[in-house]
Amino acid sequence: MIEWLQKIAGNSTIGQNAEREEYLQLKKEVKKYKKKYANEDKEDAADSGSEVDPDEVQDDVDLQIQQRKNKVQGGNQRASVSAECYGAFNEKKAFVPKVIPKNAEQREKIVQKVMQSFLFNSLEEKDLNTVIDAMEEVNFKQGDQVITQGDAGDVLFLVFSGELDCFKTFVNIF
Repeated sequence: MIEWLQKIAGNSTIGQNAEREEYLQLKKEVKKYKKKYANEDKEDAADSGSEVDPDEVQDDVDLQIQQRKNKVQGGNQRASVSAECYGAFNEKKAFVPKVIPKNAEQREKIVQKVMQSFLFNSLEEKDLNTVIDAMEEVNFKQGDQVITQGDAGDVLFLVFSGELDCFKTFVNIF
């Protein structure tokens, strides 16, 4: 069961042994190439009268090791893919913030609650005011469903009084 869970999570110890073996093999190859390059460079230096730069030899070896690792890990993978549409499908429009009128008491209540959150307490005053202006007071009765699993998640709720129960439905994987 533990091996299965590790495999699902990507933490399998089964693959670690293979990785360790490959690591040891790479170390052997590094030694072999160091000796090979050192001997070739000594011969070249003797022929040309110049000295061998050990840093260049190490750089070559490091490059070969990195190329080998890339090959083992799947090669030259893309870093990211953008799916954003440009042109007529995605025209840029000026941002017009939503403003819902509030009295001074409502505004102060919201400010006090929002400033308790790390998400908002570092905002500049202009940005904080934009957030507060967009908030709308909504009251729910006991037993009302406020959020449904799978909803878009484009609403933020601040709870000033009362309690909310939160449940998540899990899909049975067995």
